[in-house]
Amino acid sequence: MKSWFGLLVLIMIIANVLAIYYLDPITDRWFRLLATVVFFLIFLFKYNTDKRLLIAFFSLTLCDGLLIFYEDSIVRYIIYVVRISAYLAIINFLYPYLSRLRLNFITFIITTFIIALDIYMLHDMAIYIPGYRVEPYLLFCSTPWA
Repeated sequence: MKSWFGLLVLIMIIANVLAIYYLDPITDRWFRLLATVVFFLIFLFKYNTDKRLLIAFFSLTLCDGLLIFYEDSIVRYIIYVVRISAYLAIINFLYPYLSRLRLNFITFIITTFIIALDIYMLHDMAIYIPGYRVEPYLLFCSTPWA
């Protein structure tokens, strides 16, 4: 059963990259929402054993649903807060498992890449929030080149 899920993840990653590259922003947002809903439904029907993961999947699905209305500044702010909440729920779920892992070079590289990518995505979302540099809780996202 895990092989079909791995294949689905690979297909969805490729499809989302192609959608970002070839589709207009509105169609891409709908495509991302559809992909997220697929994973959320798989989780609900097969793997719904942990409330923290339910919160994370629901938050990510909500974010992708709200992305359709991204031009509204209030919606952008809500997306930003919900996305951070989803990341915190994922960290809360994974922390006990990650604390037992032994750190080697490959694990360090992958972890660094994922954290850097998440920080970049949060920064990229934050620059569209009006007044994000003056909000004290968003200061970590402001950079001299943004």
